[in-house]
Amino acid sequence: YYRPFDLSMGKYDTDDYWNRSIVNEKKEFNIIKKVHERLGEADFEKTIHYSKLYNAVQFFNHAYDVHWTLLKTTLFFTSLESLFSDSSKSEVTEKIAVRTAYLLYPKDSDKRKEIYTFIKRGYRIRSYFVHGSDTESIVRKEMKKFETELGVDYYGFHDEFIDKLHQIVCDCLREAILNDEYFDFFSLEKHKDKQEHEFYTNLIL
Repeated sequence: YYRPFDLSMGKYDTDDYWNRSIVNEKKEFNIIKKVHERLGEADFEKTIHYSKLYNAVQFFNHAYDVHWTLLKTTLFFTSLESLFSDSSKSEVTEKIAVRTAYLLYPKDSDKRKEIYTFIKRGYRIRSYFVHGSDTESIVRKEMKKFETELGVDYYGFHDEFIDKLHQIVCDCLREAILNDEYFDFFSLEKHKDKQEHEFYTNLIL
């Protein structure tokens, strides 16, 4: 099957249709099969539809159609927003960072802190970009923090950062699709405030 395109600057090519991946194990094939089945259950064949999962996947897919890393970053974060925001629009960044971290690493506090920090920093870049601020300076500032903490000479926004963000969104979507409890919630067209509150509370507690 066709492998997702490499998102790194200079290597991202939507016309590279020969970039294929081999399925080596039956377990891997069954996961792919289940993902396709679940997308059918979630009414992805409809052109106009709403659910947290539907919106998240659509934003994720659109990220592959753009080369501009800042716009790609915004689309990836919008995909996470579709999954993790609720009817209350306060503290959106905090909610997305915490809920993403707990969805991916419910039993690993060190990994949660890593994801939390990454989301907060990335979302700061996204906010500067969409609000028309000096994005170049905030990108340099945040990438320098990664370099210092990781002890590396270079941490690129167009390379390491976008690849990491892409993987985080992939992992969240996979969990949302393959986990029965998550799929039942994220694929609903409507949620009551109480239902949302209980789901997100249970996620982090």
